[in-house]
Amino acid sequence: MFDSAYNSQFPPGAAAYAGYVDGQLGSQPNYAFIVAQFPSAQHLSVALFAEHDADALDVEGGAASPGDIPGWYARQRARGIDRPCIYASTSTMEAAVIPVIRSVPFLRSAVRLWTAHYGQGEHICGPGSCGQLSFAADGTQWTSGANGLILDQSLLLPDFFGTPVPPVPLPADWTYGPPASLSAAGGHTSVALEWEPPAGAPVPPAEYLVYVYQGPVCNRATLVTSYPRTAAASPWQGGGLVQGQSYTAHVVASGPGGARVKQYCYASASFATG
Repeated sequence: MFDSAYNSQFPPGAAAYAGYVDGQLGSQPNYAFIVAQFPSAQHLSVALFAEHDADALDVEGGAASPGDIPGWYARQRARGIDRPCIYASTSTMEAAVIPVIRSVPFLRSAVRLWTAHYGQGEHICGPGSCGQLSFAADGTQWTSGANGLILDQSLLLPDFFGTPVPPVPLPADWTYGPPASLSAAGGHTSVALEWEPPAGAPVPPAEYLVYVYQGPVCNRATLVTSYPRTAAASPWQGGGLVQGQSYTAHVVASGPGGARVKQYCYASASFATG
């Protein structure tokens, strides 16, 4: 598969091409160009920014961030993409993407991992090839200068554009469990929270709802004004608290628009402002 920000660099005759749905470099956005120019090939649309829909999300500096992945992924699944694709350097993939994959049963079969790893020759990243990735990727962009051009070239698994055996289905009414390993550290008038995604869900949460209560009793009367607040990912920090007080934080996992939330299902942690 070839990809480039410059339409003049694409050679004919490849099995697959990737193009951007956004961006301002060179010929971007150029996904429509590769579809029209190479109609018999496979095509992969790539979004640089998480507010845009595509087959793949580009996670790197100047583009999407790792924290954008859960919400973007959930949105692509909701619009019918069987295996949304995440593109990242091997180091970012290992440090920021694979931990999410590990935390959600069945998710590996419903996502494509596309790495960038130069200087190692033509390969697909994994434990048995370059050894820099704990999961085997589905494809690797192994050079940015194919044919002496400004042209990226990737090696893909044979089923990269296919649909694998579907995962074991979960009940239609499944809900998110509580986020794992919640910790809270109070500042002067703020709180810093960290947590892990809930286990057992087929897709990562799109967002989290953070509630802060004054004292150990948690009810509507003790809920701090301006809470709950929405958190895109962990770690997260919120203010609006009073110095020298004790508080309790609740974190709730949620799908897009408050979907898949189970009532009274949350992670809880106590803290005090200093």
